[in-house]
Amino acid sequence: MDAFKKRRWAIALVLTAIIAVIIWFTLFPSRQHQIRLTHQGDNPPSLERLFKQLEKDKFTTEQRSSSETLAFYRCETKEDYRFTGSGVRHFYFNRTFPIRSPIGNVYPDFHLYVLSFETEQQASAYAIKINAAKRYYDSNDDKCEFDKAPWKIVTNGPTLYYLDTRAQMLIDFIEQYGKLLEKE
Repeated sequence: MDAFKKRRWAIALVLTAIIAVIIWFTLFPSRQHQIRLTHQGDNPPSLERLFKQLEKDKFTTEQRSSSETLAFYRCETKEDYRFTGSGVRHFYFNRTFPIRSPIGNVYPDFHLYVLSFETEQQASAYAIKINAAKRYYDSNDDKCEFDKAPWKIVTNGPTLYYLDTRAQMLIDFIEQYGKLLEKE
């Protein structure tokens, strides 16, 4: 009889664990969207125009690793967007001479992520989704943290551009260069 009670107890414990897992995933679903993008050939004219302007404005251009993943998390809907593949390119721009500011010399810099979609509609749809998403999710505290650094999203045809910089005082740069990317 003792072995029978132990077996029933073990089965009850396993069933309880299974039910707990089902309830957990029902209450806290995390919808992960892996979006694999493929580079669509030459750089779009808007990106080439940006490179030329940045060179005139004395910025250095550094292309970062294309193996990076650009991720956004939307807390309200628990959706995780992860963009990967050769269609995700990351550039870092840094001005080679300072601008004067009340706090001293500042060397403006910013990042540009280029996401190459197949259609203009896809780029526009993901621009809306990214715009609504929070940038970071702190899994240690199980809470969302909004990315406080300035950022801007621009679409031009099937290309989505995500610009960000490290400080609020540099927002004018990403606004200015973002407008340049919007023009055809």
